[in-house]
Amino acid sequence: MAMITAATTFAQQLQDVVYLTNGSVIRGTLIEQVPKVKIRTSDGSLWVFDNNEIDKITSEPAVQNNNNNVQIQQYSDPVNEWTARQSKPKSNYTDLSTGFRIFADLSIMSQTSYYTCSAISYSGTFGHQFNPKLYIGAGIAAQVYFDYWYYTNRADDAPELYAQMPLFAEARYDVLATKCSPFVSLRAGYALGIDEYNDYSGLYLNPSVGIRYKSLNFSVGLDLVKLKDPWYFDELLINLEHRYTTVNWQSSVMFKIAYEWGGRR
Repeated sequence: MAMITAATTFAQQLQDVVYLTNGSVIRGTLIEQVPKVKIRTSDGSLWVFDNNEIDKITSEPAVQNNNNNVQIQQYSDPVNEWTARQSKPKSNYTDLSTGFRIFADLSIMSQTSYYTCSAISYSGTFGHQFNPKLYIGAGIAAQVYFDYWYYTNRADDAPELYAQMPLFAEARYDVLATKCSPFVSLRAGYALGIDEYNDYSGLYLNPSVGIRYKSLNFSVGLDLVKLKDPWYFDELLINLEHRYTTVNWQSSVMFKIAYEWGGRR
């Protein structure tokens, strides 16, 4: 009888403990595990979580009157069911998680292959955040090039304009899972040339590095197009000699600002 009493007393001293993936810990009595995890704390509050928000569930010795063991904000209304998103500690910045993620960005570019040509570009990407650091998606860009040599030296002619529309896949890696992090990105695909006289289409590559602060990020990179039909321009040297320069890779330095949605809890 003494052994039964001791076992009963020991069992009564145990309580269920739910550890969340965001670092919070809830102690109480486990009510349900399927389809969602429900646990009632000692103050009568009922907490509800999706299974993907749970790190582990254990039974541990009961802790009485110790607020440090419930690392979440307590609510006085015991009948409301609060999700992990509502109970997440406000002092913690839960950064990139998993799920759908969208980027919209604006860029200015200066060509290095043909130094009198600059461009403005707008692009959008959408894809999936596979973990707090890795994103893979796809997108489309529209970039318009302006040759200011024509504008300043050919007053009798219209400014030289042409456009490209890159279609690409993108991989992005955030170095840190915090609200401020450096990142690297690579876009690869095909650029469709849009010009009345020339075909500026070809293989498209865009490596870049940058820094992200919450949903805003800044980056610098190279915009490269392997032209399907190489072109040349007449370059006047200092000694007034002419030289024809062939361009196989159209290259530009790109400065970009972007905003993102999604991929967060």
